[in-house]
Amino acid sequence: MRSCRSQAIFLFLTSVPALAQNQKDLPYLLNGVKEIATGRYLGSLSVFGDQAFPVVNGRSDNGAQEPAIAAARFGRGRMVAFTGYVEDNVFNVADTGRLILNAANWAGGEKGSTRVGVFKVDGLAARLRRLGLDARDITLDARTNTDVIFVTPRAVESQEIAPLLEYVRAGGGLIAGAVGWSWQERHPNQSLATEFAGNRLFAPAGLVWTNAGLSRTSGQGYDASHLPVELSHAGKALQAAVAHEARHEVLSAPDLKQASTTLMRAARNLPLDDTKLLGCAT
Repeated sequence: MRSCRSQAIFLFLTSVPALAQNQKDLPYLLNGVKEIATGRYLGSLSVFGDQAFPVVNGRSDNGAQEPAIAAARFGRGRMVAFTGYVEDNVFNVADTGRLILNAANWAGGEKGSTRVGVFKVDGLAARLRRLGLDARDITLDARTNTDVIFVTPRAVESQEIAPLLEYVRAGGGLIAGAVGWSWQERHPNQSLATEFAGNRLFAPAGLVWTNAGLSRTSGQGYDASHLPVELSHAGKALQAAVAHEARHEVLSAPDLKQASTTLMRAARNLPLDDTKLLGCAT
């Protein structure tokens, strides 16, 4: 029998529409990108929204794939989540700089001359300018003069979350880098799902940082030459698992492991309020 929390995750994910097709977005983000660095720490993301999708995957401790980088459309805007990078000086490793450039231009609406605002990340604007971006440090009040904003969630205050989400809904881009398990270690008495600023920002778009680590998939970090497996998206994993259980399709043993890993990670990290716990006792 499912646990109360598992029931809630199941009900939540079955309410998610079919996963959006990303035939244009993903190739844009990965154009010219074959391998990227990991940054100082390796962490994972859980992707579950119908407009959210994995971009680059790492390897879980059981050999399955989990997203290390993910993106989403949200309202009229776009969002990209990295596990690390924003504060790491690794842009010159492999194709990492190209990925950052692609992400900035994509999140900024593919306008050609992206105006980048850097919010509370020391030294990042200068590194982005070396990539050829028009980047400058900004205050939150100056966000309307930008196409995309880079942040590090640990520096975002609670009162700054709503203005940033409003900015994205209206058509802006938001790029953030963090490692969930690292934040959790520093805040052992707080909830990663509900109190971490990164997850409060990105959960409405259908992706969150998790409390899990990842392993490399290439010599310098992550292999980005192959598209992420579909079953690393929780919505796709759930659809496949339900079809398998109903005998509408048969998943291979590796696919079953992948789907199970994806769903278990979602079950442990999705932020659900009490209204989602349908049929569960409080």
